[in-house]
Amino acid sequence: MHVPAALIALPILTGSAASILLADSFDPAFAFLSACAAVVGLAAAAGALLLEDLRQGAAALVLTALLTGLSLGATDARRAYAPPLLDRYATLPADVAVHLEGVLREDAALTAFGASLILDVLSIDGPDAGAGALGGVRLAVAGALLAGRVGEWRAGRTIRVPATLRKPPVYLNPGVRDEERALARRGIVLVGSEKSGALVEVTRKGPPVSEAAASVRAWTRRQVSGLMDPLDPKSAGVTTAVLIGDRTGLAREDERRMQEAGTFHVIAISGGNIAILAVLILLACRLVLMRTDVAAMVTAALLIFYGSVAAG
Repeated sequence: MHVPAALIALPILTGSAASILLADSFDPAFAFLSACAAVVGLAAAAGALLLEDLRQGAAALVLTALLTGLSLGATDARRAYAPPLLDRYATLPADVAVHLEGVLREDAALTAFGASLILDVLSIDGPDAGAGALGGVRLAVAGALLAGRVGEWRAGRTIRVPATLRKPPVYLNPGVRDEERALARRGIVLVGSEKSGALVEVTRKGPPVSEAAASVRAWTRRQVSGLMDPLDPKSAGVTTAVLIGDRTGLAREDERRMQEAGTFHVIAISGGNIAILAVLILLACRLVLMRTDVAAMVTAALLIFYGSVAAG
């Protein structure tokens, strides 16, 4: 069985993985130099193919794909592990509150100790004021005013909040993963705390689609909580996770059991969920005698919207 696409896909994946794993040992100019070399390799491949030297052309294409993967991996590793926010943080005095403004990446989640926010920072102002910064921050918000306000902190909205920032903890126990790197790969390079939810100010709402998706998530949480919490809170958490991807109600034991059983993928965006939703939408369209082409477009649009719902 011939799989010609593998000649491109495998070297790109190999190069990307190598760059991410060896990111600390590369020079900052490595990504640019790899990209330049990839352009040269592509020109060499084109020349070989024009001369009908297929073997040399294929070898040049494989090398070009490898160099492309190295460049992409190095670029993404630098973006993840060393965003501008860390440079800005390095100039701030330790344990001094700063004013952050940024966009909420997902809806606020209630925890045992308050609320958790993940913020894509647009600006950060310290005592010396000034420069903009970009990067992800996870904030823990405490206080007694959370219940009435946490519903306002929805994905896509811009907030302003004073917070004390710090780097994620690093555990040196043998066999324990590097939590700082693990968070960085998820787009979070700093963590912080805020003592009162009253100081979290929503300065701008999100785009209409983002607001609509957040409203669907909020409605789903209310309905599932009202119907299932009195019967079985654990089942309510699993149901909410499957419907909208909100895992905050999942107990650690349930999450681990799902991972061990190989069923963790069914949470929100999975092939099975998408297939069921697509069938239900198509059946509804058929019931109202909608044309096939229109029904297909409606189904595609609603599935894309569902992706926005589950992403928050």
